[in-house]
Amino acid sequence: MTTTSAGPPSLPPAATRWLWVVRILAGMSIFLIVLLIWWVWTASGGTPPMPFPASTSKGVHLCTLGLVALMPVPYLLILVLLRGKSEQKGLALAAMTGCGGAIGAFMGFGSSPAASLVLLVSQILLLVGAYRAHAAKRRWIGDPRKLEQVAPRWAYLGLFVFPGFFWLFVSEGMIAHSVPRYQAWALRSLHMINTAEGTYAAEYGGAFSSSLAALGPPAAGTSPSAAAAGLVDSGLAGGTKDFYAFTYTPGRRDAAGRIETYTLMARPLKFRRWGLQSFFTDETGVIRYTAEDRPATAKDPPIGY
Repeated sequence: MTTTSAGPPSLPPAATRWLWVVRILAGMSIFLIVLLIWWVWTASGGTPPMPFPASTSKGVHLCTLGLVALMPVPYLLILVLLRGKSEQKGLALAAMTGCGGAIGAFMGFGSSPAASLVLLVSQILLLVGAYRAHAAKRRWIGDPRKLEQVAPRWAYLGLFVFPGFFWLFVSEGMIAHSVPRYQAWALRSLHMINTAEGTYAAEYGGAFSSSLAALGPPAAGTSPSAAAAGLVDSGLAGGTKDFYAFTYTPGRRDAAGRIETYTLMARPLKFRRWGLQSFFTDETGVIRYTAEDRPATAKDPPIGY
């Protein structure tokens, strides 16, 4: 006579494989998050591999770090639940966290496409693995309920962990990485205007323009003139381009009324968010800058190239 054990029936191979996939991906997610924590911590210490702006407050760094520090918790809980008798809860949390992680990774593509792609793939696999493991298990035990039907309410918190993190972290990071680019664009625009002023003076009797609009494109069907020389685009002619505002001031005039000098200032539309430097230049072509929240002047140091 044979005897049978009173313990629960063993899972089918398919469910076992998918459970291991979920465990591995949860562990991988913890590893990726640890890298992110190191990334934020290094940025907060002032020697970042991918820097925040120098003006970013310590409070922002610490809040971001605190939020990141909470991110491994759902994945650790997944591993704990899958080791005990709460596999269904663990799979439910894995599915919700994977879904939230995929959303967060998608939000991060503008900041770091490569890292976001790795994270996106791992979270989608985590979501798929949780559903496949549950499907194989419920077929085995004859449970008709879907995973979302057996998920405890607290498992839905996993949907908000990653999106909440990326809302703060990625938005701040994208601004950080965009600031140097906006400043470079502003410098390029200043060079363009200085060059345009030289061309304008050569074309129109040795006088500089009376305004940026005079350097702008002429109306459709008309030829360039002293009032619209067609030397810069409409953005610069209007005084605003690439998140910087440009202020042109004509200087003294000679006896014939020709403008001999000018000054040109560039300021970020919102200091700290769009730029950390303001610029000044004049007819000499020398560009000066300040990192203070004020207009740059002729007394500020020239920028180095």
